[in-house]
Amino acid sequence: MEFAQAGPLATFTIVATEFAPIGLLSSIASDLERSPATIGLTVTAYALIGAGSALLSAVLPNHFPRKSLLIGLMLVLAASNALAMIAQTFPTLMLARIVGALSHGVFWAMVAAIASQIAPPNRMGLATTIVFGGISIANVLGVPVLNLIGQAWGWRVAFGALGGLCLFTALLMGALLPKVKGEGTVGFAALAGVLRSRKLWRVYAVAIFTVAAHFGAFTFIEPYLRNVPGVAPAAIAALLFGFGAAGLLGNIVTGFLVLLSPC
Repeated sequence: MEFAQAGPLATFTIVATEFAPIGLLSSIASDLERSPATIGLTVTAYALIGAGSALLSAVLPNHFPRKSLLIGLMLVLAASNALAMIAQTFPTLMLARIVGALSHGVFWAMVAAIASQIAPPNRMGLATTIVFGGISIANVLGVPVLNLIGQAWGWRVAFGALGGLCLFTALLMGALLPKVKGEGTVGFAALAGVLRSRKLWRVYAVAIFTVAAHFGAFTFIEPYLRNVPGVAPAAIAALLFGFGAAGLLGNIVTGFLVLLSPC
């Protein structure tokens, strides 16, 4: 269960990177002299490009050793955060986010499969839940902590801290993860079959609207709270913490339900 140790940190790091601008939106906008709506595009572009790269990596041939690939992706993410840290213009910041999004998508395309390959058959559900627990933890702790760092030392330090965490995660994966061979991909024919399913398109529609509503609010919650009378800057981090707490609780409950499920 080595991946159960390194996996949650990896997912935490990559999700914290994705959502980093959310807790820092106002300070980034002020420093780069852009509106919060414009800076919010770095979250939108990251999500769209990440989804596209995940889709392509799932269907294109890929026989790289999974351990080496995961470490390489984490190093690319570290470089992305480093570039964001030194960005002096919005285009440079957007470039940094695009680079990170490309590695982000490939990571998600393989992380669940790797967890299930490494874990014993009777613990696959639990292993996957543990690994993906990093997502909820990033929502609960990542965004608020980055917000506090941004308030204390500036948004650039927050991105620098993320870059350092990426490097540490890469080292941890190198030390803990066993070697896992690359497996065949699903191919474009299978993808086309999935896209032709009307039943699945109902699921896609629900997912799209749910995610759009959730992250439409989450992305701009920090500048909104700054303009609410009586809300102190220090309270914003606490409110961001509360926003993500429900996600962590849901992940824990789901893990136990999967473990107890007979099928």
